[in-house]
Amino acid sequence: MSRTKCSLSIGLLVTVSLGGLSLLAVTVSRRSLREQVLAANLTTATLASRAVQQYIADAVSIVQEATGRPKLRQEILDGNWPEAGKVLANILQNFAQFDYVFVQDARGIIRVRVPPAETIGQDFSFRPFFREVMRTRRLTVSGVYVSEAAQRPVVSIAAPVLDARDNIKGVLVGALSLGTLSQFVSTIRQEDRALVR
Repeated sequence: MSRTKCSLSIGLLVTVSLGGLSLLAVTVSRRSLREQVLAANLTTATLASRAVQQYIADAVSIVQEATGRPKLRQEILDGNWPEAGKVLANILQNFAQFDYVFVQDARGIIRVRVPPAETIGQDFSFRPFFREVMRTRRLTVSGVYVSEAAQRPVVSIAAPVLDARDNIKGVLVGALSLGTLSQFVSTIRQEDRALVR
């Protein structure tokens, strides 16, 4: 009987010990898994943030460079909107970051837009990005707003076009494609998931 009691005691002790170790292993495993998931999420968020910053910085550079293109600048100064439209079409064709591009005159009237829309000839001087460019005489990036013509959210990057006397003759605006940005960020998330596996 005492052997049986001893065996039962040892069996119970082993069972309790194994149960405790199993519980400890599961707890440590869960904590480790949670830390790995948090680290992966942080890495993904950091990569996405950097990608968004780079995406916007690239678009800003494109608009900034475009205002310095002699042909575009001259066509805007001359008010030759069909020719300015050809340059804008070339910009849009080569840079998928933009849904559309347009030029406003110094009063805020949209003179040319690629692709064309019913907003050509309309006064858009009420847009905050236009007012900011006119006030600061510098490139500005708008917040997200819903474009009436595109019927979707956009971010506008606007830069002044100056004449020889430093007067604003027009404002070049690129409507940043948030759809392309979203696809770009999704690609980063997929690549990051592949690396975690």
